[in-house]
Amino acid sequence: MLNKEKNFILVTTDNNKTYKFDINTGIIYGVRGTPVKTYPPHFKTTVRNEVARSETSTWLTTMLRLALGDYGDRMLKDRNLRSDWGGLLACPYLTQVSDLFTLADRLDSIHYPVERHYSYFNVYSEEYENLRIVNKYFKQFAKQFRDNPDDCSIKQFADEFRRVMWEQDNEKALRNIDDNLKEWFYRYKEYIPDSKLDYYVYFITHGLSDFLGIQFCNRSHYSNSREGFRNAINIITDVFNKAEEMNYPITKDNFFTQAININKMYTVFKEKIDKEKLQQVYSKRKEALQFETDDFVVVIPMTERDFMEEASQQNNCVYTHYLPKVLKDETYVVFIRKKNRLNKSYVTCEVNQRGYIQQYLTTNNDSIRDDFRAQYAEHLRKNW
Repeated sequence: MLNKEKNFILVTTDNNKTYKFDINTGIIYGVRGTPVKTYPPHFKTTVRNEVARSETSTWLTTMLRLALGDYGDRMLKDRNLRSDWGGLLACPYLTQVSDLFTLADRLDSIHYPVERHYSYFNVYSEEYENLRIVNKYFKQFAKQFRDNPDDCSIKQFADEFRRVMWEQDNEKALRNIDDNLKEWFYRYKEYIPDSKLDYYVYFITHGLSDFLGIQFCNRSHYSNSREGFRNAINIITDVFNKAEEMNYPITKDNFFTQAININKMYTVFKEKIDKEKLQQVYSKRKEALQFETDDFVVVIPMTERDFMEEASQQNNCVYTHYLPKVLKDETYVVFIRKKNRLNKSYVTCEVNQRGYIQQYLTTNNDSIRDDFRAQYAEHLRKNW
């Protein structure tokens, strides 16, 4: 609420305390008129601009409450406030929100061309992190801006800071590679665990880059280099994931030999794990799923190979798409066979978690309605 004559704003927090903000001095007074906070010139300017725009601004009230450190339940539950302030409310430095106001004044002092009003406050966590870095290392930022004002922005400064810190933290792993290759590793750093960076560097520089034909220094081959480097990261990550799942150690040795051995072992390992998982999944509903008549029988798949052979005979995606769902216990798949041709697939049937037939398909995913489907559906209804 704005008092035009005295030029102050009253703000009530969630704990029903009322504060008075003087838009001329930037001072917030407590219940008994005692000053509790003082904010810098830019904060006052922002408030004045908002007052001129709207005397009943929800945004203004929210801003002042944030400035007071009041992040109550009402603010977090209010859809409009959460939408307007989603980024700031999500940032990890919420308790230091007044730093934004202080930084705005510091940027003004060096004539940095920043947008006023909303842009200082309605920021997302990544942008807030950039501001936090600039605020912490403001002297360096100010020097760079004065020396080269046309090529110095908050984002550029923060990005370069993060890059320098990353290179310092990983100096040992990056020691023997040139700047072009460092650039690629930095660009894809989020996909590479720091603890394994030295392995990625070793494997890429000891055969994998040559094998994939990656040309790091040739700008005319940038797209090929990007695709090749991404493939290299994916290949190494896949081998690491398989090795860790089997608790198998990887060494800085010939990558190709290790990858071949790990993939062979993983095939056997995965078959064993999947078989155990399938048995566990189907054991809960085995009696309900089993059914037969004089001419047909329901076969419950017990191995990955069963799904693979079914997919091959039926020309469907039961192996690639539905086996993972079954392993996650999201659905059930059974095979319908004619008793006189047990090795020949007839129908692939999906039964959902409620015991209803979801799909009942023959070769090439063609639908079929026969007497057995109705009989099996009735059996499931009674026994699920």
